[in-house]
Amino acid sequence: MLRYIFLSVFALLLLTACGNSDLNKFFETRACVECDLSGADLFDHILYGADLRGADLSGAVLSQADMSGADLSGANLSGAILFLTNLSDADLTNANLYGADLHAANFDRATGADFTGALNVPEKYLKD
Repeated sequence: MLRYIFLSVFALLLLTACGNSDLNKFFETRACVECDLSGADLFDHILYGADLRGADLSGAVLSQADMSGADLSGANLSGAILFLTNLSDADLTNANLYGADLHAANFDRATGADFTGALNVPEKYLKD
């Protein structure tokens, strides 16, 4: 367990040192409107089951980001690019996905997702 904590802290420090200002901004404010978080591994940096309730990620680029297990209830993801984003096990209750591009996104076991107005919703998540 101690090893996992050390590696997580080390990865976060390395990421900070590398200057990903958009990711740093998101961690500080829980808002990152129209910013680039593509490839961000929010699972490792905020830990599984992250509390991202009400986060404002409208228009953000989240391509290939890992947001599995995150609590995104009430989050604003309108217009976000979620290409190949992992949202498995996420709570999306009352999240705004209007205009979000969900091409090839993973919503396996996600709860509360409302795809009304979302673009490129993977067919397996569409209700009959």
